[in-house]
Amino acid sequence: MNEETESTARRRIIRNSARCKRCGSEIESRYTWEYVTCACGAISIDGGHEYCRQVGYLDLLEDTSITKP
Repeated sequence: MNEETESTARRRIIRNSARCKRCGSEIESRYTWEYVTCACGAISIDGGHEYCRQVGYLDLLEDTSITKP
């Protein structure tokens, strides 16, 4: 297990969310395997409170997730 995976594993996900810089949509994944895409289709997130997966044009993604140690 690498350092990045270890640090992620130690953090508790309170909110898994992101804002699209292209269309302004705020998206949130609340449940495991809930794959959510913004209105213009540029970004998606997945994982709910289990894991944070971000997909798409990551330069257009503003991470608004909340995590705690």
